[in-house]
Amino acid sequence: MTGLPQRWRCFVVVVSGMQEWDREWDKVVSAAANQLQRNARVDALSYEYLEEIHVFTLANVLRRPVIVLGPPYITYGADDESIEQNNFVGIYLPLLCSASQCHRMPVVIAFIVDHFQPLLTRARSSLSTIDAPLTLDAVPLVTADLEPLRIHFLLPDERGCVANTLLQQYLLTCEVVYILHPPIDGSRGG
Repeated sequence: MTGLPQRWRCFVVVVSGMQEWDREWDKVVSAAANQLQRNARVDALSYEYLEEIHVFTLANVLRRPVIVLGPPYITYGADDESIEQNNFVGIYLPLLCSASQCHRMPVVIAFIVDHFQPLLTRARSSLSTIDAPLTLDAVPLVTADLEPLRIHFLLPDERGCVANTLLQQYLLTCEVVYILHPPIDGSRGG
């Protein structure tokens, strides 16, 4: 089984030499320490930003898939002048653990405006009757553009068909038929 640093190395942009890898890995580890650091750019104390590897680690500690939803792009700066891709969005499977040792129900969170927010299903009423229609709490595994969510930290030999098999092993999935309904207010829409 491949460990956390090895999966991280397959995911990040290639850097030169093992010493550079080790320095970068040390930065990743120290970012999780939740300690104030001096930020030279703004001459102030701040916390380090978490990275995708930290969410992957959480999935493995919990032994449970984590699904991160959010907008495709994040804006930064006082006037939102900087735009970058929201790389947190996707599926994090606990691939460092055997699928048989994991919970298949995911933790679902959103990453919006530089913060993680839990997404919870609605509470079940104790007054509901047996005759009530069956409801299903489901999370789409696609983006708003119907592109599949990325599965983070797959090794090269786990991509493609193997990724779908891993998804089925680690995550409780079912196919849900999506039906477009006309909008209630009478306007045009889908």
